[in-house]
Amino acid sequence: MGRLRRGHQPLDQMEKGVLDDTAPLAGLLRHALIIGGHASSEPLRQWALSELNGYARTDAEIPDYRRVPAPIQADSISPAWQRKGERISVLHLPEIARDVIKEEVPIPWGVGYLENLITRTPTDEHVKIDLPGGAELRVLMSAKYRERGIS
Repeated sequence: MGRLRRGHQPLDQMEKGVLDDTAPLAGLLRHALIIGGHASSEPLRQWALSELNGYARTDAEIPDYRRVPAPIQADSISPAWQRKGERISVLHLPEIARDVIKEEVPIPWGVGYLENLITRTPTDEHVKIDLPGGAELRVLMSAKYRERGIS
């Protein structure tokens, strides 16, 4: 079996891509996947696959670097007022949600999805991600405010 010429081996290609700011991350991860196979490194292969495909459908724990600190914010409206991006303290959440809802957002998606999300976001805006459990939280809080007569 012939050897690949220097510069065409996966490690060389990965090194070249890492030094190129325009190289897509997905391509670099595919090189890591190949290198993991050549090195018989199942942890490297599994990590590269999880980064490519995301962590949502795997048994792998979402790494700490994929947990982003994020304030809880909400848009709300009533007949008397309208608020956009209002910051909400965890202490204002219903008691049942305080241990579940954190000021942290896990990022379980693969890099292709993340790159697409960044590309679709206008340059003058931040990427917006829904709070995990946000829909359920809205239902709980709306019911809580209706019970108190707050609209």
